Amino acid sequence: MEMINLFDELKKQQELLQRFMDLISLQQKAIIDGDINSLEETLKKESVYFHEIEVNQKMTIETIKKLAEKYSLTLKSNRLSDFLDALEDKKEIKLGSFKKLQSSLKKIINNINYVNNQNKMLISQARNFIKEMIGVLVNSNKSSILDRKV
Repeated sequence: MEMINLFDELKKQQELLQRFMDLISLQQKAIIDGDINSLEETLKKESVYFHEIEVNQKMTIETIKKLAEKYSLTLKSNRLSDFLDALEDKKEIKLGSFKKLQSSLKKIINNINYVNNQNKMLISQARNFIKEMIGVLVNSNKSSILDRKV
């Protein structure tokens, strides 16, 4: 029964992470389009998603701890990968669906990291562009803005 609970919690985590991925993709679109209202809206939702993901993660860790105790497993950490590695020695437990779900979670997390890094780069470039534009406007009334390298 607890293995089913763990699987359900991981499926919920997958859904939460996918929704978060969709949200940061909307953030990226808002950054590119310069849509401040849309960006603010997604940032508000982001904190709610973080909280939901955090609560789900805590429940997952508690379930892993209970299962590790139930099956007398010694874990390096409370991570899913360590738990599944320890369970591989128990031949009576089928882990195929857990491994697929773990792989899916890793892909989503890698995509989230990729989009987050892109967003950081976009924000950094926008900041540099704004600083440069302010510098041009403040320092020189004679030089043309269009002649400058951007």
